[in-house]
Amino acid sequence: MRSDRRSDGIEGAGLALLESADPLLYRSNAFRVTGLSVDASAREISRQGQKAQILERQGKRVDGASGGLTLDPLPDADAVRDAVQRLRDPERRLIDEFFWFWPEQAGGSAADASILALSRGDLGAARGCWAQWLRNPASASVALHNLAILSHVSALDLEWSKTQGNWPPGSEKLRDDSWRDAFEGWAILVREQAIWGYLAERIRQLDDPRLTYAAAKQVRAALPIAVCSISALLAVQAAERGDLDEAARCVGLLQGARFDRSVVDNALHRAIAPVREGVALICKLANSEASACPQQANETARGLLEHGLPRLSVLDALLPEGHASRDGAHDEVALATFDCLLEYSRATSNWKAVAEIHVVAQRLAAGRTARERLDQAAEAIEKNLLSSTCWFCRCRGADTSSEIA
Repeated sequence: MRSDRRSDGIEGAGLALLESADPLLYRSNAFRVTGLSVDASAREISRQGQKAQILERQGKRVDGASGGLTLDPLPDADAVRDAVQRLRDPERRLIDEFFWFWPEQAGGSAADASILALSRGDLGAARGCWAQWLRNPASASVALHNLAILSHVSALDLEWSKTQGNWPPGSEKLRDDSWRDAFEGWAILVREQAIWGYLAERIRQLDDPRLTYAAAKQVRAALPIAVCSISALLAVQAAERGDLDEAARCVGLLQGARFDRSVVDNALHRAIAPVREGVALICKLANSEASACPQQANETARGLLEHGLPRLSVLDALLPEGHASRDGAHDEVALATFDCLLEYSRATSNWKAVAEIHVVAQRLAAGRTARERLDQAAEAIEKNLLSSTCWFCRCRGADTSSEIA
């Protein structure tokens, strides 16, 4: 998802963070793709880009991150070029740095034991380093950061593997435990002042006039919504696939995270925004089509329901009854369907066709005003249906010549 720009006061690097917050966050991370450390120099970045070009000519690919963090499939030359380009943008580089592994001392990756362990693919040794750092107040926040990253990467990699049909047996517990650990870590880090001082120091080291110290505050402000938005997007994607159990699992994990309810609601709102906008668009198009061709407006109404019901099922999977966005979308589809039927009835007086479709719209209505309007319409439709139907055979239109004296 590319977040809408209604930013709730978030700006600059915070907006860049929100725009990066999707389930592919780590699969597209420039440092994971290139295999470079977060404090790689401009020269090292250029070299890696050149290496990718050479390997491409040889029919090979850049290895990227090592060990358990290696991407499968390996990134192609285009992915490496995109990553190198991101690293030349200071704001986007900062976001990718934030969501990758940090050395104990800012700028010290070359000699950092945990980073060297990661480069060997020894995740256990890296965890051991971070466990030691936790006992040192000066490095504890960096350890917490790296552990949160590792849990988050693990959770999202397992989510990705399942969608690709490569699901190791017994992975459910590891995946969900990784989510809980990641949420716990991020919730702590938002309140951990030292980590933001570390990030500010990193900004100083980058020494780019396009990146100010305000970027650290902007990232901090956006982080809770960004982290929650990733899980909300996973829930939307599961619901769109028709996997309602998966959608419920994602929402349940998100609601169990230690973030304010307003943050979770904001993330869900951002994730469902394209679905909600899709509902509004198909309703608008249906009403325009019904006005232009009222004799065919019954088919327009059927088409509206055909395209609208799957979208409503996505909202139903993520939001409870009574939620304004969920109920508003239901009412919008129900009333737009009714408006199409109104055009059709005026043009054809085919009340039987109107009644068949209206009953579906009537069941969809969620808000009191919409329900009352459609209930009243149902009564009128029934009266018109009875008055236009032969009392004897109940199917032909009424014929006064057949009346019994």
